[in-house]
Amino acid sequence: NNESAPKKDIDDITRSGENKISDGTLKQVDYQQPTENINPQDKRMIIRTGTMSIENDSFDETEFKAKEIAKNLGGFITNSTAQVNQSGKKQGTLTIRIQADKYDALLAELAKTGKVMSQNITGRDVTEEYVDAEARLKTQRELETRLLQLLAEKTANLSAVVEVAQRLANVRENIEKGGGRMRMLKDQASFSAITLSIY
Repeated sequence: NNESAPKKDIDDITRSGENKISDGTLKQVDYQQPTENINPQDKRMIIRTGTMSIENDSFDETEFKAKEIAKNLGGFITNSTAQVNQSGKKQGTLTIRIQADKYDALLAELAKTGKVMSQNITGRDVTEEYVDAEARLKTQRELETRLLQLLAEKTANLSAVVEVAQRLANVRENIEKGGGRMRMLKDQASFSAITLSIY
């Protein structure tokens, strides 16, 4: 009976962790998200991306102006390409990332650098995805603590210790993945992106 007790504890801990994921408590987590792209009234996390095509007589001049605009607003270039087309005209693209609260100002300034041929801005609401990841991470951390406590008990036999260690490794992997997902969502929501095509 003593040997089966640790095994039962392991199963109880794992089941309790899983139940917290599926029993609806995800919606009860206190959600505090400090990213700049969230309206204080509704705390939504929106990832905004877009494309804009501009036509102008001088590619180099337009490219220079776009880079200066991005720099002045605190943005940065993540990708830049340029080539000469079949007509001998230079064209290319710039991908600019900027703090979400300055995104509209960036679009307005870029539109002044030439004739806007097209513009497409999209927003993806990832608030629920973030809340879900946050709740799962909290549950996994609680499970990690309980498994560590179980490992510290001297009554567990070798097979139980090995099983706890294996489950602990899985939990820590889940924690790492969950934390990484949350960091990525925060980053994408904090900084919006625009791909500018210059013709």
